[in-house]
Amino acid sequence: MDDNEKYQGMLIGLAGRQFIENNSKLKSLYLPSREKLRLKEMNQSLEAELVQTLEEDKNGRLIVNLYPMENTAVNVRNREEADSLMQIYELSGWERRNGELPTTRNPWDRGGYEKETCASAGVDFFSKERGVFGHGSKKFYSQHGWNIILFKDFMTVNGIAPETEKAVNKYFETNFRDRVNV
Repeated sequence: MDDNEKYQGMLIGLAGRQFIENNSKLKSLYLPSREKLRLKEMNQSLEAELVQTLEEDKNGRLIVNLYPMENTAVNVRNREEADSLMQIYELSGWERRNGELPTTRNPWDRGGYEKETCASAGVDFFSKERGVFGHGSKKFYSQHGWNIILFKDFMTVNGIAPETEKAVNKYFETNFRDRVNV
């Protein structure tokens, strides 16, 4: 396997790396040293190839690769963002801390936080387990020293383009009508 193949399989795309590289606070949190070095060496022509594309498993189910972020919560500022985030979490194999699928309920409807609604970014607040998430208010996560990032920034960091988000939404509308806008 050559270097290009190794980095095409990375969980975050070049667009996400560039976003992090331009944000010093995020850079110190998310990029290991070898990635910082690799960024300088990486050829810009790989950019289009490193933006995440949807794959299917052997059963035809879509797969999304996400990068779990420690001590970070994603702020969803409307119900549509919350729906998309839960769909993307589900396709990545992440689950709620109680074992439920992400799309069984929408965090926007719980707790009355509305524009202050946040979901942990793939590392549970309590157990610190990866691939597990909870949700709460922006105030809660901020009081505990967590970083708050916007939904659009989470998508960028993970190399998920708006077209990919639309394809995920359509996939759920077609295959899981009972869990669309739950």
